[in-house]
Amino acid sequence: MAIRYLLPCSCGAKTSIEPRQAGETIRCACGRSLLVPTMLQMSGLQQVEPDPTSRPLPTSWGIRQSIVLLGVAITLGALPLAAYQFAIRPTPPEEAASPEEIHRISQSLTPLQSWNMWLGVRAQGLDRRQHRDAKAYEEASLRWWLGTGVVLVLAVVGCGLTVTPLLLARTRRKGPDQPEPAQSV
Repeated sequence: MAIRYLLPCSCGAKTSIEPRQAGETIRCACGRSLLVPTMLQMSGLQQVEPDPTSRPLPTSWGIRQSIVLLGVAITLGALPLAAYQFAIRPTPPEEAASPEEIHRISQSLTPLQSWNMWLGVRAQGLDRRQHRDAKAYEEASLRWWLGTGVVLVLAVVGCGLTVTPLLLARTRRKGPDQPEPAQSV
């Protein structure tokens, strides 16, 4: 708490001043302008006695506000991650073509394209490509679910850190032995 001094006026009133006001001009209650002395001259003035019943004001920023800020930051950080997770969601591989679709596609191919397709099927087999695509989809899907889980955990932790200190402050203000306020319907 800063030391305060009493600056006398010619009217007999004394005005409380602080060292940070040194060199400024202030007004007395009577309306006269008073020049606040320098810091060195101020030390010769009478000091204001501190009120023994007054307590220092609590700071407006404490651990509770820091935790709430951390929770908000984590939650806001999880939002772009959630958008990114949604954007990279894997798409399932194409299902096997129906016989009608195979017939329709084969009718549109040239003889050379048909021959090249047949060579590919003969070398790799019919089922090979589908199995490889399904396995890649399963791996991508597993990575996606893992990332989504991490984002959800971050969001829940952030919301928890945001809400918990606020709820604790509310219960402390209310007190354990005070009844709940009646809710109006």
